[in-house]
Amino acid sequence: MSRNLSSLILDYNTGTGNLTSVQELYLDYSSFDEESFKSLGALPSLKLLSMFALNASLPQGLPNFKFLEYLDLRASALPDNFLKDMEKLPSLKTLLLSYCRLSGTIPAAKGLCELIHLQEIDISYNNLSGTLPSCLANLTSLQRLDLSSNHFTGDISLSPLRTLTSLHILQLSSNLFQIPISLLPFFNHSKLKFLYCYGNEIYADIDMPNLTPKFQLEYLDFSGQGDGGVFPKFLYYQHKLQPNFPKHADFKELKLLWLDGNQFTGSIPYGIVNCTGLQILDVSDNYLSGSIPGWIRNLTSLEVMDLSQNNYSGNLPSNFGPHWIREVYLSKNRLQGALTNAFCNCSGLMILDLRHNYFTGRVPECIDKFSRLSYLLLGYNNLEGEIPIQLCNLRQLSLVDLSNNNLSGHILPCISAASNWQTKVASYGYPGTYMKQPLEFTTKRVSYYFQGSILKLISGLDLSGNNLTGKIPTEIGNLSMIQVLNLSHNRLTGLIPQSFSSLSQIESLDLSYNNLNGKSLNSLNYIF
Repeated sequence: MSRNLSSLILDYNTGTGNLTSVQELYLDYSSFDEESFKSLGALPSLKLLSMFALNASLPQGLPNFKFLEYLDLRASALPDNFLKDMEKLPSLKTLLLSYCRLSGTIPAAKGLCELIHLQEIDISYNNLSGTLPSCLANLTSLQRLDLSSNHFTGDISLSPLRTLTSLHILQLSSNLFQIPISLLPFFNHSKLKFLYCYGNEIYADIDMPNLTPKFQLEYLDFSGQGDGGVFPKFLYYQHKLQPNFPKHADFKELKLLWLDGNQFTGSIPYGIVNCTGLQILDVSDNYLSGSIPGWIRNLTSLEVMDLSQNNYSGNLPSNFGPHWIREVYLSKNRLQGALTNAFCNCSGLMILDLRHNYFTGRVPECIDKFSRLSYLLLGYNNLEGEIPIQLCNLRQLSLVDLSNNNLSGHILPCISAASNWQTKVASYGYPGTYMKQPLEFTTKRVSYYFQGSILKLISGLDLSGNNLTGKIPTEIGNLSMIQVLNLSHNRLTGLIPQSFSSLSQIESLDLSYNNLNGKSLNSLNYIF
């Protein structure tokens, strides 16, 4: 073997041999005995050791890896005392131990806390518990720390995380931490960019000093549970605390903001208008109230906006949606008024969910500008008039819900051309990086929530609960790939079209509470 060999890949093997010159050793998915593992300590130049998904029982003690800087043991079964032997790795900078079945607590004296050169720690998806030991404050070079999906406890305000000001990425999600909504413990973390807090207990601060945070976050996820109180004050550079939100903020680098599932009150503060790079804003499932502000249109980078399940009221501002926004969720509020010009400039819309409000007037005729629209949910409002013929110009529709309004007139025959319902639904061109928010749709008389990639597999048309009259167009039978069709609770007459026998993918068909002729029921024989 060459004396100059510096990197060796032996994945899916059972031994190592004499490798004294090797600096990088990859043993992913390998299997070997305890003696072979101990022999790794004889590699004086080893700096990188990757043993992802190692199929072996590791010994209780680690070899002395004096110069090792990178250790990857993810998805390997490790003994519970593994973290106590970390002092044998004095040069370590990166430690990856996710999915290793570790349990117990992080040792408070020896082990992990002695690795003062550590820059990255990932111990996520284990069964670790207890509070974080104060000695973690020794890790002053730490840039990324992932503690997510464990059972850690304690108030972050009292934890050693307060002093780790070199952190760029901090992942605390899915634990039992108590985290103040102010984020005051991190105000000195000037390098912090990504913060994941969801799935913990978020609590409101009793009071907070007049301090300005030094961080400029790009990603923040506060989803979860707790008593958030008013909107978090750390979003603003306030000069004087006051009952209402300050008018000035400077969070220009913030791109992703999730604050859903808390108990925030008040309204969206004006300061967010300065978040010019914001791409996702999710404040759903709170108690926010007042009118939706028109300045949202100035968030020109916004792609996803979810204000659903709050107490917003009043009319929507004209042309208030940013031009390139893709997803808008405003369902389950108290919004009212006409939709005439609210979204006409949003030519990039793919999802529009306005269900369960008090909107009136007609379905906007400018809807044909949304050439990429896939999900149109306007059910449970007070919309009236006829279904606009412009709807027939949309070719990407997957789910349409116009149910429980006051729509009248006939069902448009051309609606059969306004969708993917004649083609294979899995071919939708909607980008997989979106569709994170759940969409509610009724099938088989039960409302279900769909989200993520499953939405690509659902197709349906719900016109139920209106005042539609006339015959069911024969062309509806051309929707051969549609799965849900609900025309119930209208005033439709005539025969069930023979073309319904072509609805080969239908799973839920509801034509109840109309005035249809029963003699045509044999047209459904090919379906059932």
